[in-house]
Amino acid sequence: MKVLFIDDHNMLRESLSLALQNQIMDFEFLQASSGKEAEAALLKNADCSLLLLDLRIGNENGLSLLAGLRKIRSDIRTLVCTAFCEPLVVENAMKMNIQGFISKTSDLSEIATALRTVAQGKEYFCAEVVSVMKANYAKIGPDWPTVPTARQNCSQSIKRFQKKSAKFLNCFQKKLIRLILPLS
Repeated sequence: MKVLFIDDHNMLRESLSLALQNQIMDFEFLQASSGKEAEAALLKNADCSLLLLDLRIGNENGLSLLAGLRKIRSDIRTLVCTAFCEPLVVENAMKMNIQGFISKTSDLSEIATALRTVAQGKEYFCAEVVSVMKANYAKIGPDWPTVPTARQNCSQSIKRFQKKSAKFLNCFQKKLIRLILPLS
């Protein structure tokens, strides 16, 4: 599987690509340091099916870049890898229908696990991101479930709501519910 790693920091991109190549032998890592390079790499490599994307690439916004890359390959899976894990940043990325979000503080094995998971068509959000999002939504009000039983009851209510109102929930809302209240 080909992965396009887009980050403007050459040393980080090159060393992480090399380290990941040693961890995940069946992945091939392509590299781009700008939006132009990323577009060229996608056009040249029709079999590239996954992006490892930073959100700040020089003066470029990674999510704007992602929108452009999706015009080339609409079904490309995306794992965000960034130092910016604030709730609004995560929400904006989730609204772009990313499949995963990890922090640049993640260790190599977690990044490899995240890549494998996203490559399999599943979602992966690192513990730091889940914690930040839960803390942010806990501020919404005192009704946020804090004990396992309350969380389970809330989870069951959400399941019922999703079944009845699935057509009213957009992709972002569904992903956010799964992230902050994992359903069993």
